[in-house]
Amino acid sequence: SGLVFLIAFGELMKELDPDVLESFDLDSSTSHWTSVIRCEGLSTYVGQASLGASSLMLSELTLCAIAQSASFLFGNDPISNPIRKNPAWTITSLSCVAIVMLYLNLVLPDGSLQALPWYFYLIAFTFPLISLLICELVKRKDRYFEQRSEKLRRLQ
Repeated sequence: SGLVFLIAFGELMKELDPDVLESFDLDSSTSHWTSVIRCEGLSTYVGQASLGASSLMLSELTLCAIAQSASFLFGNDPISNPIRKNPAWTITSLSCVAIVMLYLNLVLPDGSLQALPWYFYLIAFTFPLISLLICELVKRKDRYFEQRSEKLRRLQ
């Protein structure tokens, strides 16, 4: 989520506050987002760009939590189709996604989402899947220890 914030902050600074960048000798039309986030003068900046980037990061964390909750539904069992198996989770997850979309619609200035590059969206939509994969890998290890302790209990 930190990467999502950094990309969004750099790109939104170029789009929403080019005057601030020019005061630090950065050209908003040619600067890459990495040069914007490395600027020491912006460490205390609070404005539309930082608030928008923070909102996008919060939304990313929410999507990651929703993806991870699909893994927690099944305990130590591998994930199967949570949409069909738990309609309450489905309704709650879709409601959370709708609330996130409404929140972004209310908070972000006009043109913010168009200012973000394509790889921002790629990262933003793959991080929840990566977090789900990590949850499943951890569950696999937990399942091994659970089965091992179950076998030890049977031996006693």
